[in-house]
Amino acid sequence: MGLSDKFRINELANKGSKVIKREDSSGTLLVQKKDNKQVPPSKKNKPFVPFGQKPIKGKQISPKYKSDWVDTDEFNTIPDGQESFAGETSGYLEKPKYNEEELQKAIDVKVDELIKKQKAKKVPYIRLSKYNKLWDNFNKKISELEDLTIQLEEQISKNEELQSKIDSINVRLDAAKLQQAAAENETQASNDRHTTLLTNFQQSLVKGTKEGIERVSLTAQVRGLQAQKITLDNLLKAQRELTKAATAQTEALASQITAQQSQIAGAAAETTAVAAGLVPFPGNEAFYGITQTGEWTEYDISWTTAAKGTRRPGNGGVFKLQNLRDDKAQIIALKVKNITGHLKGYGPFGFGSDDGKPSATTGAINIEQGSMLEIPFFFNKSIGGNNNPAPKKKWITWGSARDYDGQFKLEVKFSDNTTQTSSQLSYKIRKNKG
Repeated sequence: MGLSDKFRINELANKGSKVIKREDSSGTLLVQKKDNKQVPPSKKNKPFVPFGQKPIKGKQISPKYKSDWVDTDEFNTIPDGQESFAGETSGYLEKPKYNEEELQKAIDVKVDELIKKQKAKKVPYIRLSKYNKLWDNFNKKISELEDLTIQLEEQISKNEELQSKIDSINVRLDAAKLQQAAAENETQASNDRHTTLLTNFQQSLVKGTKEGIERVSLTAQVRGLQAQKITLDNLLKAQRELTKAATAQTEALASQITAQQSQIAGAAAETTAVAAGLVPFPGNEAFYGITQTGEWTEYDISWTTAAKGTRRPGNGGVFKLQNLRDDKAQIIALKVKNITGHLKGYGPFGFGSDDGKPSATTGAINIEQGSMLEIPFFFNKSIGGNNNPAPKKKWITWGSARDYDGQFKLEVKFSDNTTQTSSQLSYKIRKNKG
């Protein structure tokens, strides 16, 4: 290493490699030069002092200069054979011994070439323990991701299954709407038929009224008109109930298709029952009709005993009973109740037979939903002839007979122990004196 670079060596020894300035991009050293010679990297250049004019050490009483140390070669030559140096003062200079080959390498070599270039920046790294921990977490997250993927696939499968169910429900809903439309059309047709039947009934009513006027007396005409008015009111009430039931059936059709079909069938059966001349019980869950053998049509039932000691059979006709319940409850009994009139205590009519006092209640019957049954009823034929009650003279209106009349009601019983009672009905019995 040349002596001209010793200030670089001093800087490196004192301050380290930080004192060396480098370029930001390439990392090469930056060296200040003046007149093609390196100068120390100081902020201010020291003034040049010629050799021999600068003291060796700061200010002194008698300053010493380097020029005072000029070698005179006084002691360079020593006589051969001299062995004693007593009483002599001499100076001894020791010349260091250098390795010539290594010294040759340092000739004209700049100090910058001996300074290694700045090491390349290391790539980002992480501690192995932390890396292993992160790697375990990464594997764990991968396992969790696989589990979540499986759950996602299961949820997608469930969603597809639910979507298929929704499509099936939509199909059934469309079918229900079609059935609703068909039911509405059928209900409208039933209403039209009922209107036609009502018109025919009114015409028949007018025709029957005319025939009644021609055949019976004024009192019989009035009673007949009253009975016809009651029948017409019942028909109108039944029609209103039918209309309400049809409207309720239409509104509930989307959610209760089966129930609506049953209600439509019940409405059709009610219409058929009204057309057949049947009268509804309150609630329109059962209908009844009466076919009598007597000749007094202004009464619901009637009967005439035989004259001159003979007994006429007590067959009074039949009660027609139809079950139109929506919940499939069965009709299990029919009862005659609330009988009024003079013959109340004689059991004037009922069920079973005409021998003696008939039963007020039928035996066990079973009328299914939509079915109709004809139940015969009988008058007590033992009240004829000379038996009590006997006709009295003051009650005799013509001939030797006495007329008894009164009212009664019919009660129907269902299998769920509920009952329905009809409106007031009328009866008449003529007892001939025998």
